[in-house]
This record gives sequence, structure tokens and C-alpha cells, in this order.
Amino acid sequence: MRARIAGVLVAALLLVPAVAFSQAPPDQTVVGLVRSEVSRGGTIEALESELVQAGCTPITLWANPGTPEAATYIFGTLTPVNAPFLGRFPSGIVPAGTPLSIGCAAAAAPAGPSLAAAPAPGVASGMPGPTGPAGPPGPQGPAGPPGPAGPAGADGGSGSGTTGPAGAVGPAGPAGAVGPAGAVGPAGPAGAIGPTGPAGAVGPAGPAGAIGPAGPAGPAGSSGSNLVIGTTVTSAANAAKGTTVTSTAACAAGKAVLGGGAQVTTTDPVKARAVLVSSFPNTPGTWTATAVVADANLTSGRTISVTAYALCAL
Repeated sequence: MRARIAGVLVAALLLVPAVAFSQAPPDQTVVGLVRSEVSRGGTIEALESELVQAGCTPITLWANPGTPEAATYIFGTLTPVNAPFLGRFPSGIVPAGTPLSIGCAAAAAPAGPSLAAAPAPGVASGMPGPTGPAGPPGPQGPAGPPGPAGPAGADGGSGSGTTGPAGAVGPAGPAGAVGPAGAVGPAGPAGAIGPTGPAGAVGPAGPAGAIGPAGPAGPAGSSGSNLVIGTTVTSAANAAKGTTVTSTAACAAGKAVLGGGAQVTTTDPVKARAVLVSSFPNTPGTWTATAVVADANLTSGRTISVTAYALCAL
């Protein structure tokens, strides 16, 4: 019965009159299972390879079954038989989303009684009656060998999507190890001279210098001179640092001072604490000298003294 149904089904797909067999010919492959699929896009050859790997040896393919766009493809037959299908799907490429029904091969059924009864003697045979309803599917046959790999499909077009939003900033990583010191760079250009800084504090008086050599003889002076020694002026005992004492030597009335000098002394063992700070003619006839307590306060009743000297014309 299954052999008769398969023969009728194949005959209907080929659009030729149905032929009833008493049993399937030895090489006749019968439909054992019809499965429904939706095309993922690709060629007939690629689909056949996928079906074989899934355990279905395809016999017949119906694309868009039950619609005006229905088309049938019979595997393993001549190209002209499949011309209508290839006209609808050029190069055998079935677009993605196309509904498919696929007839898979099953083993040939055993021979049964003939369904084509001989006509009674003397009675003419009439036209074949309508095809009966399809019987239940037979058991699934063994998987056939894999078919040859189909050609590579065409490259898909490049997709284009919108750029997603920027992700959140991740947490800061741990501090890296200190790198080695870099090479010394070239010296930069000299900077501009900065402004002059404020004057520093007066430093302590240095020790008295050695007496220099005698100078050359000066030009001839006046006809004569005399030395006038001023009054020695002494500070109070234990005078504080910064205390000054002044002595003046005066020439006789009407006499001009030609030069002068001064002598500073102290009873303190540290002689540097008595310093001459000025010695000059403060008038045409007088010479004034001033000394100061430097470095530290005087102690233990010690004092400083200054004496002015004037060289007066005769």
C-alpha cells in the first residue's frame, strides 16, 4: 500500500498520470517521512547536505506548499524536470523564511496484492478513479550517505548599526612601579637676572689689618704744621653693644686742619669689640672721630675710648 502511495505522489509531482503498481520496483525509493522546515537561506545542494546529516535522504522538496507560489524540486532527477522550480528560484537559492515541506526516503515496502484488478471478460476498462487518501507514513529508512558539499554562498552585505552609549569609567588601577630615572636633559637657557635683594645686615667688624707700606712722598706742604691731640672720651663701664663715643681735635683759631686721625682702645680682652666707625674733618679747623661697642655688650666694668688727632697749619 505504501509503495502505491509513493508512486502516486511522485507521479503527481511530475504532472503525469498516476500508475498503480502491484509492488514497488526494486530500485524505487519511497517516501517514508514528510517534514516541515523554514528555509534559512541557501542553495538546494546546501539544504540536501544538511538534511542528510540530520538523517533524512531527501526525495522531494515543496517550496511554499499550498500557495499559488508553490514549486516542486525532485532530487536526483534531470534538470528539465526541475526547470519550473529553478525558474522561480534561480541557481537553486531558496530565500530565508520560505516555508518548505520535504519528503524523506524510506526502505521499499514488501510486495502486496495487486490493486489493479483485471477487467472482467467482455467488459471495457474505464478511466482510473480518483486517488484515495494518503496512507500513514511508513517507518523512517536508514540515513543515506552524505551528499557533496555545495558551493559557498554569496557574501552577505555589511551590517550597519548605531554606536552604543559610552560605558561607565572603570575604577582606577593600582599605581605602577616607579620607572628608572631618565637621562639628564640639555641645559636650558639662562634666565633673566632677578631683582636686587634687600641689603643684608652689617656684619661684625673684621680684625685690624696689617700696617701697609709707606706711601710715596707727598707734594710740598705749607711752611709748617703742628699736631693737636683731642680729648680722650671713654664710655661708661659695661657699655651695651652699639654704644658710641666721639672725640674732637680743634686747631687754633684761624688755622686750617691739614689732616687727622684717631685712636680707639678698650679694656676688654676682645679688642674687636671697640671699632672706629668714622674719622673726618667736620669743619675746616676740627677733626672728629667716633668709636662704637661692637660684637657684644661690655662686661666686668670694661670700657672703650677714642682720641681724635688733628694736623693743623702754622
